[in-house]
Amino acid sequence: MDDYPLASRHAVPEEDIIEARAFIDLFMVAPQTLVDQAQFSCLQLGAGFAISLPSAPAIGLNRILGIVALEDLDTAYEWMSKKAGRRYLQVNAATAPQQTHDWIRKRGFVPQGNGWAKLRRAAPSTPLIQSGEVCTRQVKVTEADIFGSMMCVGFNFPANLAPLWSAIVGMDGWSCFFAELEGTLIATGDVRGRRLCVTWWRRDSSRVSQSRGTEGPHYGASEPRRQPEQICRRNGPALGS
Repeated sequence: MDDYPLASRHAVPEEDIIEARAFIDLFMVAPQTLVDQAQFSCLQLGAGFAISLPSAPAIGLNRILGIVALEDLDTAYEWMSKKAGRRYLQVNAATAPQQTHDWIRKRGFVPQGNGWAKLRRAAPSTPLIQSGEVCTRQVKVTEADIFGSMMCVGFNFPANLAPLWSAIVGMDGWSCFFAELEGTLIATGDVRGRRLCVTWWRRDSSRVSQSRGTEGPHYGASEPRRQPEQICRRNGPALGS
């Protein structure tokens, strides 16, 4: 996914490009049964994407991200308007070009929530020293179901979406982790390339916070990889997907 046209990357923050790669890959490795039953779909447009998982309450799986070209925004908006569930456009207000702000205003979109803080840092060349009572370890393939279930609890997903997260355990390019306190699992984390996602619990398994790192406001393992719907551009009109 490094062969994006330069125009498609213009004005798209590196954090959004990293995040887009992770979510597109999450769709590509999702079990086909889940894709069919949950109506999970994804459209890749240059460096960005539109993704829809109607039964997921999280904004992350029902949004448009990393798209600034007006023709791509029109395509993504038309595609997303036919989907069910919650639907959002996510942009970095500080870096988006004026034409993007004008496009948003013309459609009557209004900001929702407080937006996201996306942080980026270099990966250390040596393992970090752990301190305190909480320790982390990599998830074993045999623990994939547990990992998937904990991810659903942490993000308030319906239990039938657990296979979405279980599928990434042991998958090439993904690293999945448990955090333990006195032998009890209290948190999960996953890394796809350079993107980290963490969900924490209290020991009674109730969620206390969610955070994203190593990667703006919102507007109203076991199966072959699939390809998202894709629009390719070569100095002209869109070609077929």
